[in-house]
Amino acid sequence: MIIIIKGRSIITENDTSNNSSTTYIQFNEQIPSALPPIFVQFHWRPRVSLTTPGLGAGNQTFVAGIYNLNNSTKLYVSIQISGTDQTGHIAFTTTSGSLRLLPQQTQANIPNTFAIQSSDVGLTFVCAAILLWRVDQTTMNMTSTQRGAGTPRSASLTLIPLELGTPSPDIPRLWP
Repeated sequence: MIIIIKGRSIITENDTSNNSSTTYIQFNEQIPSALPPIFVQFHWRPRVSLTTPGLGAGNQTFVAGIYNLNNSTKLYVSIQISGTDQTGHIAFTTTSGSLRLLPQQTQANIPNTFAIQSSDVGLTFVCAAILLWRVDQTTMNMTSTQRGAGTPRSASLTLIPLELGTPSPDIPRLWP
């Protein structure tokens, strides 16, 4: 006979050969099943200057929005963005703080900023974003790259070398 009460199983085993029984309690960790969060917004500045205020002034800020698909489960989510240079080397990773998303909640315009290094000027990066998440506040050990319709999967940005946003001829033109 097995009886389950709030994460505990009470199990009784009967041994008919010697008319005895053994009862023990087994504790089961119950992890609620949950749908992963999704991106509903992801944008960035496609060209950034080290010093020009209107073009980032030494910082790139990615802006993301996230949504909890679950009807009754809150989630804890961090946004992680990694940039890879033309050689395939991961040049930077930036991770937001932990955000709590209530069921069916959307949080938009969440900034995630990294500082540009002068050695990176002139490089183009391909950036990818993932969501690190969990149903409790322990280690964010689950990942999601799911996105809503029309939300980009990755970003491309160029760190421009000249003042006032004047592009260098050796940098691919990624903007109008």
